[in-house]
Amino acid sequence: MKYNIYLIGFMGAGKTTIGKHLAKDLQMPFVDLDEWIEAKNNKRITDIFHEDGESTFRKLESASLHALDNLGGVIATGGGVVENDANIEFMKNNGTLIYLKSPFNELLERISGDETRPLTKGGQHKLLKRYEKREPMYEKADLHVYTFESTPTDVCRKIMKMLRV
Repeated sequence: MKYNIYLIGFMGAGKTTIGKHLAKDLQMPFVDLDEWIEAKNNKRITDIFHEDGESTFRKLESASLHALDNLGGVIATGGGVVENDANIEFMKNNGTLIYLKSPFNELLERISGDETRPLTKGGQHKLLKRYEKREPMYEKADLHVYTFESTPTDVCRKIMKMLRV
């Protein structure tokens, strides 16, 4: 089994952006888990949520994590991957789990108006409740990196320093 770096955090934390930069810097493959799920299922995430429900998506998400265990790369997860304790345990056992952290108001500003995120349709109050629910789960990560007011390059430097590479 190869070593992976898993990026977790709420919507808008920068998992995909940071993941691409980090993978390039570390000369590792990069996978955005949501994009991988869409490609494997030939269906957009929004359509999976709408047609099959969130529980079906979460099952696909867990199965996809397991399918990528031998990647040896950087994996940007979806914000809700942590809602399944088994996913957290799996990621910690198969690599390093890194929480990209920003204040809720900053995240809200980053994702406002993004129609591709099915969970944003419930409004700010529901998003805040989801953020508060997930925060303790994100905190279980091996490393925590504050991304607010940092460039992707700065965040990657912080991560690489923490990883001692």
